[in-house]
Amino acid sequence: MATRKEPLTIYLTSWQRRMVKDFMPSSWLKGKSIKDITKIELKPIIGECPKSYLIPQEGIRKGDWVLYFTDEQMTMLREYLRSPISISSVNISPEFLKTGDVSFR
Repeated sequence: MATRKEPLTIYLTSWQRRMVKDFMPSSWLKGKSIKDITKIELKPIIGECPKSYLIPQEGIRKGDWVLYFTDEQMTMLREYLRSPISISSVNISPEFLKTGDVSFR
């Protein structure tokens, strides 16, 4: 599957930054400080259901966590995907971070 060339950048609110601080293992940040994280970049996969970023059907696995979006961020994501489906959260997993499909900056 091809991915979009440009990622969607979503700037984090203060409560989302606290979520990153509370749930993101520092080992996932590749030397970055959690205090410096201000945005998330998503590279949605073209041709896949946008809900592929939601919690897997088998549930949250050890090490995964969920980042919730604001209404405005859900609108941005829906427009970016050109989809009628709203995505209220993204499942953060080591796999998404390793592939770069989800990254924090």
